[in-house]
Amino acid sequence: MLNIVDLLKKLNIKFKQTGNQVNYNFDKILPSDCATNSSLVFFSTPKEKDIEDIYGTEANIILVEKRWGEKNSNELKGINKCIILVNNPRLVIAKLLNLIYPEDEIFREKRHHTADIHPEAVIHHSVIIGRNCVIGKCEIGADSKVMDFSTIKDNVKISHSVIIREYCLVGGTGFGFAKDNNDHFRIQHIGGVVIEEDVEIFPYTNIDSGTLTATIIGKGTKIDHYCHIGHNCIIGENNIVTAGVITAGGSKIGDNCWIGVGSIIKEKIVIGDNVILGFNSVVLNDVPSDTVFAGVPAKYLRNKD
Repeated sequence: MLNIVDLLKKLNIKFKQTGNQVNYNFDKILPSDCATNSSLVFFSTPKEKDIEDIYGTEANIILVEKRWGEKNSNELKGINKCIILVNNPRLVIAKLLNLIYPEDEIFREKRHHTADIHPEAVIHHSVIIGRNCVIGKCEIGADSKVMDFSTIKDNVKISHSVIIREYCLVGGTGFGFAKDNNDHFRIQHIGGVVIEEDVEIFPYTNIDSGTLTATIIGKGTKIDHYCHIGHNCIIGENNIVTAGVITAGGSKIGDNCWIGVGSIIKEKIVIGDNVILGFNSVVLNDVPSDTVFAGVPAKYLRNKD
């Protein structure tokens, strides 16, 4: 069994306790509607009906948002459960899951013997490289991971604490051609890719090499499954790029943006900071900072709150 108080203290997470139950032990973290009396559940976005759900769940230990819990403290005190008040329960659950189920345990070798690694690649000794990876003449910084079946081409610079998940291609040739009468003459892409620290790239994503200068992924950005990042794109810091997004060559995304599932960004378009793009948006014109756009073509909806 796991002890919620011990775990929160280990993670240095501040909390308050209410409810009239003092059993801190649980065996699993589960959704509230399928929990057992030995489970831990959480409510991340405070709603009026959360009181009903707290009564209704079988779970004995419940994490709730602190301000909401303090607002409803009188009622919560009388519930026969262990109720823990924390800031941002969703983030706390993420940290608990990482602590309880550390991903590194799945790796038996730092560099799997099936990986093909260029002899001139500069790779920090802490880097993990999975099965059947192909690693070119590149640089990979400390505490980064390249998961099974991914390919990192030449002239790619990956900073520290980066995760490249399975079946990704980083630094492949971009899609660029010059017209030669009726023929198309392919342009060699020699600019490479730069991936800054704390980036995470999910499976089946492709990031093209820049033509003469690098394609850049800024620190803290997370890129979901099946995305295509075209040559010479610059994606800023702390962005969420969700599944199936296509950024055509030379487009730019600022910082702290959320790019909706299946969105397409035309070549050389500039998207500002703190932008939200709705699902399946097709962006044909520049998008100013602090706005919400959606549609085909994408249009202004409102300023971001």
